[in-house]
Amino acid sequence: MTDDHIHLSNNPPLVDVEAIANKHKEAFVTATNVLNAEAMLPAPLPADSDKTYDPADLERLAKHVKDARSAKNGLETARTTEKKRYDEAAKQVQGLFTPRQTKLDATGKVALDRINAHNRRVEEAERLKAAQAAQREREEADRRMAAAAAIETTGMADVADTIMESALDSQAVADKLDRVSTGSAADLVRTQTSGGTVTSATTLAFEVTDNDALRSTMGELGPYFGQPEIDKAIRAYVAAAKRMGKDAGTIKPIAGVRFFADRSARVR
Repeated sequence: MTDDHIHLSNNPPLVDVEAIANKHKEAFVTATNVLNAEAMLPAPLPADSDKTYDPADLERLAKHVKDARSAKNGLETARTTEKKRYDEAAKQVQGLFTPRQTKLDATGKVALDRINAHNRRVEEAERLKAAQAAQREREEADRRMAAAAAIETTGMADVADTIMESALDSQAVADKLDRVSTGSAADLVRTQTSGGTVTSATTLAFEVTDNDALRSTMGELGPYFGQPEIDKAIRAYVAAAKRMGKDAGTIKPIAGVRFFADRSARVR
């Protein structure tokens, strides 16, 4: 073979392409001959006339189509013959790594699921703690406001003002605690360990609850989409909604799909 072989890196080729080409020399020579024969084909028909090809020229063109098809099939037979053994080798390499990678994903998920359970409990406890503290501060603010109002009637306006300022401070603390109790999971759950930081994040997720209803929104094309394609499209829809600042309550609904806020652990 005299064709230049293109390599995608500076590494030496994994196979002897010249040997393969020589092994299937006839198929490559046939292909080269067909490619070279294009120069001898009848010229294109003039655009500014109604001329057509005579039977002999038409026959040459038809023969070239068949020759190109036959040459391509010859190369395809050679390609599949040579590729088969390398496909088998690729499967063996894949088999060496993939099962272990799958198991590592699974064991990581075991630990992550347990962290998620931990984070949910921490989040619930922190929300309850903040809500209870807010309630106590609010009750204290009410008590101080009542005391300030009572003292003001005695003519001790300065003392009443001081107590009222204290009541307003308690009210401000209560408002802050309210925001904490309804805040994001990331603000409530954060644990620093020797190996990194464990946090919790709220993300927009989805679940297909009614395939028929979902496919009905696609009209006549619905039956021709596989579930993986549909899921991919919904994930893209969710990603776009996130970029626009949408959440489970503000994203535009889709029939047959439930959008919800999901808690997920983050380990960094």
